[in-house]
Amino acid sequence: MVLQEHQALQVLQVHQVHQGLQVHLVKMVDQELRVHQVHMDHQVLQVHQELQVHQELQVQQAHLVAQVHLVTQVLNQQQKL
Repeated sequence: MVLQEHQALQVLQVHQVHQGLQVHLVKMVDQELRVHQVHMDHQVLQVHQELQVHQELQVQQAHLVAQVHLVTQVLNQQQKL
């Protein structure tokens, strides 16, 4: 009877250790996922900022093209005079 109780206790202890390991693993995986999510958020933010810069550059380029066009027209007018 004592032997059976001892075995039952051992089985319980093994089960508890196993559960503890599972909880630890879940916590580790959760931590990894959080780190990954932060990294992904950072990448999304970077891409968003790069797109904004790209759009601003396109606007500036369009503005410069318009200025060059105006200057060209003025020069052409002056040449005709």
